[in-house]
Amino acid sequence: MKMMKKCLALLLVLTMVFALAACSKTETTNQASTETEQTSAEQTQSTEEKKDKLTIGYVVANPTWQGWLIITNGVHDAAEELADEVEYVEMGLASTQDLNAYINALEDLRTMGADAIVMGGCNMTLAANVDEFIESSGIPIIEVDSPSGATKTYNMGIDNEAGGAMAAAWMGEKLGGKGTVVSVNGRLTDTSGIGRKEGFAKYMNENYPDIEIFDVATEWQQEQALNGVDDAFASLGTIDGIFCGWDGAAVVVSNTLVERGLTGKTLLCGFDGAADALQLMKKGEIDADVAQPLYGMGYEGFKTAYALAKGETPENAKIALDTKLVTTDTIDTWIEEGHLQSFFE
Repeated sequence: MKMMKKCLALLLVLTMVFALAACSKTETTNQASTETEQTSAEQTQSTEEKKDKLTIGYVVANPTWQGWLIITNGVHDAAEELADEVEYVEMGLASTQDLNAYINALEDLRTMGADAIVMGGCNMTLAANVDEFIESSGIPIIEVDSPSGATKTYNMGIDNEAGGAMAAAWMGEKLGGKGTVVSVNGRLTDTSGIGRKEGFAKYMNENYPDIEIFDVATEWQQEQALNGVDDAFASLGTIDGIFCGWDGAAVVVSNTLVERGLTGKTLLCGFDGAADALQLMKKGEIDADVAQPLYGMGYEGFKTAYALAKGETPENAKIALDTKLVTTDTIDTWIEEGHLQSFFE
C-alpha cells in the first residue's frame, strides 16, 4: 500500500512538472510570437515611412557643359520645391557615348527603388536598352533635351527641326535670299543633331533656293567645328553666313571670324541660348541664337517625373517647349526668361 502511495505521489509530481514545462513552453512560444509580430509591425511601419517619400533619379551626361548646367539648375530647383515629398538622387556621367555607364546608372537607380527617372544627354544607340529597362522595371523615364528614340519614354525638349528652320528663316532674310552659307552640324546619331540640320536645310532649300549650303560634320566637338569651318573658307573663299547647330561651335567659330576680320560681315547664328554664346553676342561677335528653354526643360522635366512617380500620365508623351530667336535687340529679355542672370553678374 505504501509502495502504491509512493508511486501515485511520484506520478502526480511528474504530471505537475510536465504541466509546468508545457505552460512555460507555451508562454515562451507566445512571447516569441508576440515579439516577432511586434518586430514585423515595426518593419512594416518603417517601410511605410520610407514610402512616404518618392525617389526620383536624375542621370545626366557631360554635366559640366554649360547647357547642362542650366538644365540641371532647373532640375535642382524643382527637386528643392518637392523636397518634403521626394528623395532626389543625381548621377553624373562623363560622356554621352558611354552606353554601359547609362545602363549601370539605371540599374543602380532600380536597386535604390526609384519611382521615376529623369535622363539627359541621350543618343539613339540607347533606344533599345532604355525600352528594355522600362519594360522589365516598370520605372517611367522622362528624357530631357535630346531623346534617345526609345518608344516607351516621355520627352521634355524642343522641336529641333523647327529650331533649325528658325535659324534658316533669319539668315535667308538677312542675306536677301542669295549667297553661300555653312551649316556646322552636331552628331547625326542624335535626334537633336539630325533635326537641326534637316530643319535648316529644308527651310533654306524651299524658301531660298539660291542660297548654297556647305555642310560640316562633327561629333559635337569644337575642334571639329573649327577645322571644318577653316576647310570651308579654304574651299569656298567667301562665306556669307554660318549656322552652328550648338553654341559650343558658335563660340569657337566666332573666334576665327574675329581673327579673319569678318565679324559683322559673315553672319553667325548659334543654337542653344547658352550663356557663353550670349556673352559674345553682347560683344557683337555672334549675331543670332536659337535659344532653347534649357532651365525650363530641367524644371518641367522633373515636375513631370514627379507626376509619373505618383502614377499620373501626361497628356502628351513628347512635350515640346518653344524656342526663341535671340538677337542683340532681345538678349536682355531672354537672359531673364531663361534664368541666366547668374552668368552675367
